[in-house]
This record gives sequence, C-alpha cells and structure tokens, in this order.
Amino acid sequence: MIDFNKKYRPKRYADVVGQEAVANELRSQSSRAQQSIILLSGPHGTGKTSLGLIYARSLLCLSLKDGEWCGTCDACTSYSKERN
Repeated sequence: MIDFNKKYRPKRYADVVGQEAVANELRSQSSRAQQSIILLSGPHGTGKTSLGLIYARSLLCLSLKDGEWCGTCDACTSYSKERN
C-alpha cells in the first residue's frame, strides 16, 4: 500500500503550495540566531504538519543555505534515515 502522505508531502519550503507567506516566515525564522516558538493552526489539510517537519529539519541542519536545510550534513542525513 502506498503512503500518499509521504509521497506527496513537500520536502522544502520552495515545494509548499498555498502557504507561501507562512513558509517564508518559517524560512526567515530558521536562519535567525534566536528562534521563536511557532504555533501552526488551521483546518485539516492546510499543511501544518508538512511545514512543521520542514521547520524542524531546518532547525537541526548544521549548514543552512538561505534558510533551507542542506541535506548533506550529519544532522540532515540522520534525520532522513529516521524518517524513512
């Protein structure tokens, strides 16, 4: 059985559709030295979990590139192994 959530879930802020303003705010938050507490709320299917996972991954990344996670550092590779 195919898990459609994993297949179609956006992996980067650039992949998010319909919530660009929130994605841009989270991208800028993740690249700041001091992060704030973020509360994502809204109806079912608006991307709360997807944006939360992308934000968590960007906070863990050791070498951010324009607020996006690199995918090559130790933190990014270990996160990918745990999520699969």
